[in-house]
Parts: sequence; C-alpha cells; structure tokens
Amino acid sequence: VVRRSLHPCKTITGSISTLQGHTPIIGLLRLSDTFLVSAAADGSIKVLDSNDYSTRICFQHSGQPSINAIMAPDDLLVSGSEKQLSVHNLRNGKVVHTNLLPDAEQIWEVYFKREILIVAIERGHKSYVEILDFGQRALSSTS
Repeated sequence: VVRRSLHPCKTITGSISTLQGHTPIIGLLRLSDTFLVSAAADGSIKVLDSNDYSTRICFQHSGQPSINAIMAPDDLLVSGSEKQLSVHNLRNGKVVHTNLLPDAEQIWEVYFKREILIVAIERGHKSYVEILDFGQRALSSTS
C-alpha cells in the first residue's frame, strides 16, 4: 500500500512492465508525459515512449564513461557528462547542440525551461552555475 499522510491511496499488485536493454547500472531516470529517459554508467541513453514503453531512440555519449545529468523537457534531451554537454531533438533523434561548455570538467546537473539552460559544472576544481540563453539574439555593436 502506498501511503500519503497516513491515508492509503493505492494497493500495488505488481509491475506494469520490466524494461531491459541497458547492461550497466542505470543511474538516472526522467519521466514526462511523452518520454521515459534512462541513462546508464556506460554513457548510453535510452528514450522510450511513456505510453507503451517502446524504444524510440538510443544515444551514446562518445567516449564518456557515465552520464551525470539528464533532463527531457518537451521534445528535447539535455545530457551532461565529463567534458560534454549535448542537446538532442527527441522527435527526430538529431543533435541540436553538442560540446557546449567544452572547458567544463564535469557537468553535474542540468535544468532547461523554454530557452534557458542552467547547468551546474565543475571547472578548475571549483563549482559554477552557467546560464545559457538560446533565445537571446546577438547584440549588434554600433560604432
């Protein structure tokens, strides 16, 4: 029985489904209305349909041992690992941005909302929060 504030709300009778496919430890999971995203210790990411749990897309962070952070807002996947921050389109599987923040030694957490990407990173053994604005137009210089 799952309880909330000491009142039973549901009886669990068993699993809906057992998903397979990752061989190493799965360290991160994210669930939205559209996708279930899992990231494993080998740098692989699986994107499943959250309605029928069929595999939609598989990604591999090239040469990276593990994924430290993922977020799947709307139709995008933001993933971070050692020295690599990437954004993928979940509808077509294409890379939108890669090698963002190439001087970051570690990507620890990501949060994406509309055009703003907030990233907790480590650089030079210090922690930073980087704010990237994908909607901001370049400022033109006037002479």
